[in-house]
Amino acid sequence: MIYIWLLISAAIEGIADAFVKRWSVDGLWRNAAFALIAYNFVQVAWMAAMHLSKKLAVTGTLWVLFMEVGVLIVGAGFFHETLTVNQIIGCALGIVAIMFLI
Repeated sequence: MIYIWLLISAAIEGIADAFVKRWSVDGLWRNAAFALIAYNFVQVAWMAAMHLSKKLAVTGTLWVLFMEVGVLIVGAGFFHETLTVNQIIGCALGIVAIMFLI
């Protein structure tokens, strides 16, 4: 159940980050407002995961891993952002490093 809450939290974080990206490009404050609203739901799911696990370090590390993968998917898939070879290697190493913390 912890993983489900973490996945929900990370998915909503990806949606919120997408609104922030849109706001940064078009400057429409409604996108910033939607992002702020979504970030509140992120915290609700995060609190549910923490309530179940009671382990901040492990749960936080898992959340960062899920969130990082989600942000990469949103950036590359939805916004068609490209990464250089060095950036891809850096992201992969970051994911592996986070996995070692678990």
